[in-house]
Amino acid sequence: MSELSKLKERLVEVKSELSEYKEAFDKSFLEYTQPLSDSQIEELKELPKLMNFWDKSVEDFDCRIKSKNSISPQFLNLFESIFGDSNYFHSFSRTNAGGNLWFQNLLSQGKKSLIQVNQALERLGKLSTLDGLMNAIIIGANGTGKSSFAEYFKSSFPDSIVALPAQKLLYFEMNNNLISTTFSEVQQLQKQTKLKENNFQSPNSYINSQRNIHHEFSQIIAAFVSKSYGDAVGVIIDEKNIYYKFLNIFQTLYPSISFEEYLKADYKDIANRELKPQKRNELYSINQMSDGEKVTIYYILQILLAPNKATIIVDEPETYLNASLYNRLWDMLENIRSDCRFIYISHRLDFIESRKNVDFIWFKNFDAPDEWEFQFIDTEISEKFPKELLIQLTGVKKDVLFCEGTDKSSLDYSIYQSLFPEITVIPVGSCNEVIRYTKSYNNNKSVFINHAYGIIDNDLRTDTEVSSLENEQIFVTQYLEIEMLMCDENVIKAILNANFDEHTNEKLEKFQSEFIQKISSKKQKLITQREKKEYEVELQNCIFDTSLSFEDNLSNLTEKLKDINKSTRFSERLDCAVDNKNFQELLNLCTLEHDEITGGIGNRAVDSKFAEKARNHILNDSELKNILKGKYFEKIVGAIAHG
Repeated sequence: MSELSKLKERLVEVKSELSEYKEAFDKSFLEYTQPLSDSQIEELKELPKLMNFWDKSVEDFDCRIKSKNSISPQFLNLFESIFGDSNYFHSFSRTNAGGNLWFQNLLSQGKKSLIQVNQALERLGKLSTLDGLMNAIIIGANGTGKSSFAEYFKSSFPDSIVALPAQKLLYFEMNNNLISTTFSEVQQLQKQTKLKENNFQSPNSYINSQRNIHHEFSQIIAAFVSKSYGDAVGVIIDEKNIYYKFLNIFQTLYPSISFEEYLKADYKDIANRELKPQKRNELYSINQMSDGEKVTIYYILQILLAPNKATIIVDEPETYLNASLYNRLWDMLENIRSDCRFIYISHRLDFIESRKNVDFIWFKNFDAPDEWEFQFIDTEISEKFPKELLIQLTGVKKDVLFCEGTDKSSLDYSIYQSLFPEITVIPVGSCNEVIRYTKSYNNNKSVFINHAYGIIDNDLRTDTEVSSLENEQIFVTQYLEIEMLMCDENVIKAILNANFDEHTNEKLEKFQSEFIQKISSKKQKLITQREKKEYEVELQNCIFDTSLSFEDNLSNLTEKLKDINKSTRFSERLDCAVDNKNFQELLNLCTLEHDEITGGIGNRAVDSKFAEKARNHILNDSELKNILKGKYFEKIVGAIAHG
């Protein structure tokens, strides 16, 4: 029988239990002869409301489950932690139901128990949305409540959810109070561990929290030693013993470190049983180990000591570890505790990429205290965006502008993020990638709640191509390459006014004159580049007509390519601009090497380090930015303004 079938069967039993509980309550209330105190009367007023709320909670939960095709063993385990035979409320409601003693217990403890069950069932219903048969990684921007979410559910299911916080104090200290820590005490400690410690009700709660963090590492080690030694008494010691499970994992990662063998030694004195690292036959203290070695011990022991079929939530699982170590560590821990479901909270791309066959859960928004907006990222979406970009997009709360450039050091990114601070600028590589990601983002509104725009260099695109791209919210610049923006006369004037008191007009005119002369002498090169662009576009858009022969298809393509050579529109436009000394038009048409213009003419006619100074003025001069936005980016500014 599947877990889902088992859960549905158990729900029928729970509904029956609720009916029996209500009948026992009504019968006992009528038969109860003892006088009631004011507080008991108040309790009686609340109990029927809570029973009705429980009835509604069960029905709501049942509706959620009916929409699912499967549930995980760990989710069924969470359900049993509420309604299983060992649960207090189960035994209280089904054992010796009815009678004066039962009714008195109900008055003293029933309200609290009903509240706890209702709360747990409501939270379990919410958690069902995130249930899955695979391990999971929670991703999202800061402030979307990832750690709060984990803590919220852990507080309702302390027997079945283990939370390993990012904050750890890995100091080993043994004393008489800690040395006898038992396995069951560690499981109690795991129930108390919090992912977040920012809501302290009193100074004492803060002190107790710090004390728990301080002692946790020592208690876990002590309980591990005690359990491994206890399990070895009177039996043949083999790899099933928790000590050898630990040793196998640790020494795979750190082969040069062993531990003193305390299982086979006659350590009757508990004080002499201790986990002692050893290197080159020399024993030393755990506190002398590196942070990476100690956190490895911490993670291994926490996972080995976790309850059966637990949901294990790990915040920042890569803490203190390099990629090679944490990849292998978590692979081995997932393997040895395959009965558990691991849920990681991480921002590290290399860790996220190391997890195979996992669900990605994107936390979009959080309204305190208990409302989250999240979504599973399905395979179709993850295939459209590289993981690095996908993680970046899930951390964005504003609209997105995709631009060319390989990373944030690119000129495109630095200029566009300065010109458009109201949205998030992301460089994604070539113009084709800008086009693809912009379309994919906007075509998946069920996933992405914001809007995406794209901006790409003109690269001699045709008017038809430009218009088509604008319909997809992808905007083509007037200039062919972004470097030409630095040669705008307003940018040049800003450089000259900042660095020279006189001859500024002469320098501007010299730059423009030399620029026009350079274009005039390189006209044929620009025409050839235009032909190359049109040639490549034609090849890219060419479709093989299966109704025609190969020879006919080839002939049609040849004719189209010949038409490119016959076209004189671009050369005529270029000639006209040169003849009229139209600096702005030639600036828009220029595809010459950047060093020829910014590095050559710019340095010579305007000022040394021309490109660097031009970039800095664009980034830092508010007035100049407004001028450039109005001159070159009017369409994209309007699109962003209207959303």
